[in-house]
Amino acid sequence: MFQSRQYVLLNFITQAAEVPEGILIRGVQPENGLDLMYQNRAVKGPSLTNGPGKLTQAFGMTLALNQKGLNEDALSLELPAAAYPKQIATSARIGVPNKGEWTDAPLRYFVAGNPYVSKITKKTIDTETLGWRVDPAERN
Repeated sequence: MFQSRQYVLLNFITQAAEVPEGILIRGVQPENGLDLMYQNRAVKGPSLTNGPGKLTQAFGMTLALNQKGLNEDALSLELPAAAYPKQIATSARIGVPNKGEWTDAPLRYFVAGNPYVSKITKKTIDTETLGWRVDPAERN
């Protein structure tokens, strides 16, 4: 029998309740908790978290977190020591067609060459550093 999955997305709302502005997290490069993520998704490598539904499945997120405050409830965000991308790339949003001038607007930001970025092409993947600077002190 087919069992449907419930997909949730991770959005950080960045403005007051009546101002519709936020950030959709489409992919993450995980560093900790990998064993649990593998149990939740049964895949390894970039496919573990390189999409909005994939990353929430890997983290075990459900709609129980809906409208919960960041760092006030079960969802928290910890920023590790800074990592510096070689290049931050932009593109149009994915899956947002027919929005007039906003359809092709560069509103999507990501680490160029990182395989954990959703919808990245294989030929653009940086297999050596995954898009990160080796020496964080190096600045462009």
